[in-house]
Amino acid sequence: MIMLQTVFLKVHASVVPATFPVPLVQKNYDENGNAIDKEKTEKGQYLFGGSLEECLKSKYKVLGIKY
Repeated sequence: MIMLQTVFLKVHASVVPATFPVPLVQKNYDENGNAIDKEKTEKGQYLFGGSLEECLKSKYKVLGIKY
């Protein structure tokens, strides 16, 4: 994982220091892609999304872009 993050940094891609693991996708989502346990899924998405937003804010601040 560290090596992959290093590659992304070298090509100036944003690296989010958070994960949103979904073990056994077939047990957590139905055939249409809807979460079976919506509360658990939304909690994970919120935590991941918050990390992504913080990374973007930091990157924009460094670049002098208003967020």
